[in-house]
Amino acid sequence: MLNQNIFISDIISRAFIFDNTETLLDNTLSEMKKQIPVDFISMKCYFKESHSLFNLCSVGKTLFKKDTALQLPKVAKDKYPYDNVFTDIDAQNLCGNDLFTSLPVHGYSFLVLQCTYADQSLGFVSLGVKGENIYTEKHKELVRVLISPFTKVLCSEVINKNIYSYNSTTITAKTLKDMAIRDKRYTFPESKNDENTINEGCLHNLFESAKNVAKFSTSVLITGETGVGKEVFANYIHRNSTRNNEPFIKVNCGTIPENLIDNELFGHEKGAFTGADSTQKGRFELADKGTLFLDELAELPLNCQAKLLRVVQFGEFERLGGTKTIKVNVRIIAATNKDLIQMIEDGDFREDLYWRINVFPLKIPPIRERKKDIPDLITCLIMKICKRLEITEPPVISPDQMEKIIQYDWPGNVREMENFLEREIIQNFGSAQAIELKISDLDSTERHKQPDKNAACNKDMDNMMREHILKILEQTKWRISGTKGAASLLKMHPNTLRHRMKKLGLL
Repeated sequence: MLNQNIFISDIISRAFIFDNTETLLDNTLSEMKKQIPVDFISMKCYFKESHSLFNLCSVGKTLFKKDTALQLPKVAKDKYPYDNVFTDIDAQNLCGNDLFTSLPVHGYSFLVLQCTYADQSLGFVSLGVKGENIYTEKHKELVRVLISPFTKVLCSEVINKNIYSYNSTTITAKTLKDMAIRDKRYTFPESKNDENTINEGCLHNLFESAKNVAKFSTSVLITGETGVGKEVFANYIHRNSTRNNEPFIKVNCGTIPENLIDNELFGHEKGAFTGADSTQKGRFELADKGTLFLDELAELPLNCQAKLLRVVQFGEFERLGGTKTIKVNVRIIAATNKDLIQMIEDGDFREDLYWRINVFPLKIPPIRERKKDIPDLITCLIMKICKRLEITEPPVISPDQMEKIIQYDWPGNVREMENFLEREIIQNFGSAQAIELKISDLDSTERHKQPDKNAACNKDMDNMMREHILKILEQTKWRISGTKGAASLLKMHPNTLRHRMKKLGLL
């Protein structure tokens, strides 16, 4: 049996990318067959009042017909609830031999994942294989982390089929929709292939550092240019931590509107605002006992930074519209491509938050600073792309072409390199020759001319700024602070003015 992380990442990356439930389960079955004994998968909705199951979808050599109801014996209801992952043996030990008498399951082994919300059962996803006493405790632990994504799929299927109208439980359509939406936030670390892609050369020490800090709950700040692989490091830390079986929630701080950030991070109570028909958990609650990855941290506005500081410092907060203090145990990993020290000096980022998050810094160098790694990096990327595109014979690159790749600066780093290689592989698919790289795509001459123009433009602007600041300083007799100081006239913070004066040679 393979490592759980590899097993899960393969299923997530190859099966849970489909919206159609039957296609998703079919691909999940194909991936699971590579690792564990399984002949079929079925997804069932649970009706509490009638204590029955409705078979939503089945794939493989299934025993259950689609869109059919199954009545469970009363003994099962009396002993409910079970563990969220259980086998047929567990259920029989709990409920006795009468449990499966009304079901066509003799001669089969089952591994069942229970999907729940607010301590209520929504349904079950059952794995089955012919033969008795097949599934063990190891199998149960292997599939346990799939409960969250399966719950999201089950909710979506119930909504699509409008089945909730037949269920007289307190779980409403709105609840199911909220659950389906929120469960999309449960993301899983990418395949270890992504780590291998950048775990070469001078990055080896960085991965060792990441592996060391992963053992603890220390906050980590990952910095580096766009496309260097900051999210890959975040995945790596979570995967190698003691929280690897708990939620890994990703938040892109730059894509959430400012007026919605509090709601997204901390959630809201029912009636907190117009349209708040039910209580909703925020990202911090969803990440409880797991890891929260704050990407593009520098994009958070200052008022949100103050609230974030309290959660990072004390692990507590209140939902919008609520008075109850909620405590969470969350490991924070943050990433940014901005200079936070500069932002602090400019008054755009809180210094106290910076020191709270920057406990263990990881700075990832751009590709242009590790050109010796490029050949191995190219090889890993080509293998990764070909595997995804199902190309059995990866193309090769001649020494001359490799030299052109090495000489290019790759301002978009790994992301740009991967996109370029995928484009070339697709354009040359079916050719028996090596990849014929387009020289125009790697002509760095034109790319280098523009920075020179920008540098000249920046120099002119610096001179203009220097002259303007100098003129204001002379007017205020070099007084910086106060209502009649230069900072007030320039409408900037005194510390920001001092920083710029120092940068422009005026201090």
